[in-house]
Amino acid sequence: MIPFINGIAQIKDGEGKKKQSQYIFDSDNLKQNINDISSIYGIMGMYYEGVERAKTSLLDKVFHPEWFMRDTDTPNEATLNVENKLEFILRVDTHGLYPEYASDRTFSKIEMANNNLAYVKINKMPNKNSTVFFLFKEENEWVIMDKLWVNPQKPITTINHSKISSIIEGVLRDYYTAISIVDKETLHGLLHENWNLKQTDSQQNIKTISKQKFINQLEANTYQSPLFSIDFYHEKLVVARADLQNESITTFITLFKIDGKWKITSERKSIK
Repeated sequence: MIPFINGIAQIKDGEGKKKQSQYIFDSDNLKQNINDISSIYGIMGMYYEGVERAKTSLLDKVFHPEWFMRDTDTPNEATLNVENKLEFILRVDTHGLYPEYASDRTFSKIEMANNNLAYVKINKMPNKNSTVFFLFKEENEWVIMDKLWVNPQKPITTINHSKISSIIEGVLRDYYTAISIVDKETLHGLLHENWNLKQTDSQQNIKTISKQKFINQLEANTYQSPLFSIDFYHEKLVVARADLQNESITTFITLFKIDGKWKITSERKSIK
């Protein structure tokens, strides 16, 4: 299903000034939505071709300069592996051709937020291993900002979504409560040491905020109970979408299970 979003259709107000149309059926909105989906498919295609055929120039093109990969495919599952753009491209170049890397990949999900942030899930069949990507729009071009994945390392079994969901909802509730009352000690415990926030606005201005800066600049505010949707990945990775309707903000919060505890490892935010 194609996820429709508010596009860039322009209509005139009472003073003859142009403003953005809010109607999903507006022809310009439909055109913009289709163009965005097509562009994202193309970007992801270049990524997989770049890895399989060791075409590092393609990876350099589709990755944002601040691209990072996060995963727990490490000898010690108590650690989170974080790899930047240069390190990843060098590893691909050293490895060379990677036959069948891109085979049996299927698009499972593309979610949009405010026409400037996309959440993409791609499955690898037949083992159903999933990889998550976040893309930002910069200068009207989509670029990959993040790659997230976990290695099941054992046959996939039935996941107790109810139990995990209850735990994750508790972590997220603690997170937003700590923000509202500026509980810095709790935030230090909830956020992974490599946590960061990347946010974009209607002008496609991308800003990165580190964990320490985020905590230091907090001010007390009224707590909003956001609307959540939660995706689970092999009992080790969760992506939670939170919509703050009063502020037209959508944010994707990533949590990894590290050393038996759920840690918030990143947040990607779209401001309308």
